[in-house]
Amino acid sequence: MFTETNVDDWDQHWTQFSATSEVGPTPRYRRRLIASLFNFSPPGESVRFLEIGSGTGEFAQDFCALYPKASYLGLEKSQVGVALSAARVPQARFIQRDLLIPPSAGSQPYGATHALCSEVLEHVAEPS
Repeated sequence: MFTETNVDDWDQHWTQFSATSEVGPTPRYRRRLIASLFNFSPPGESVRFLEIGSGTGEFAQDFCALYPKASYLGLEKSQVGVALSAARVPQARFIQRDLLIPPSAGSQPYGATHALCSEVLEHVAEPS
C-alpha cells in the first residue's frame, strides 16, 4: 500500500548515491544499448531528444558527445539531479519536473523528435 513514508526521496538519493550508481559495467552497458537503438542518420540539428528521468546526466553526457548538433532536454524529478546534470553536461538543458503532477495552464510542449524513459517506471509509487 502506498503511504507518504515509502515515497522515494530523489534529492536525497542523488546526494547520497550518484557516484555509486555509475560504478560497474551495468550502467555503461545500458547506455550503450540505448544509444544503439537510436539510429540518427545524419545526427543533426533536427534531432530534439527528450529523456524522462534524466537522473544525474550520465546518458545525456554520452548522447551529447555522440551527437553535438542535436538538442537534448532532460526532465528529472529531483532538483539535485538537475543540478548535477547541468554541471556535467552544460550544453544540454535540464528541467525539474514531476510528471505525475499535471502541467500548469499555458505550459509549452517539449517538442521532441525522440524520447527515452529508462529506469523510471519501477520507481513510480502508484503505476496504475
